[in-house]
Amino acid sequence: PWKYKDKVALIGDACHAILPFLGQGANAGFEDCQVLVECIKKQPNDWETILKEYEAQRKPNTDAIADLSYENFLVLQKEVADPRFQLRRRIERKVQSLYPERASASQYYNIAFAGTPYIEALHIEKQYRTKIDEIININSIEEMLETPEGNSLIENTFKNIFCKDEK
Repeated sequence: PWKYKDKVALIGDACHAILPFLGQGANAGFEDCQVLVECIKKQPNDWETILKEYEAQRKPNTDAIADLSYENFLVLQKEVADPRFQLRRRIERKVQSLYPERASASQYYNIAFAGTPYIEALHIEKQYRTKIDEIININSIEEMLETPEGNSLIENTFKNIFCKDEK
């Protein structure tokens, strides 16, 4: 638990120590402050409710950034030199070039620059990962990637996700 009655609440690294592999420790702490202030504004002087709501709002997101940081550590440790990982990154860059107004194809962009809640960034990443896995498993995708056929394949794979997000 992050709180004790209406007396004390943990904030920042005290309640969500995470691996430093996405550089989000300070940002998560700033978000804690922002959410706590919003809770105080909603329920002035009701510290039991304030602290309970603060914890309820932040816990899922701080669990998500802890998972994302650990996953990024594993990627840096094991996958960066893997040709399949490099192909995945090429496909991600291709998605971004085809949909520049939708930089949400990048998990790092969502986390570091867009202010997307961590749990939402994690959900978006899972959707994209599934679609990229479909593309990676296509025979000759490496040769096809920089062709009009490859562009069409990527556009058709991702347009349903982008259209759904815009509704």
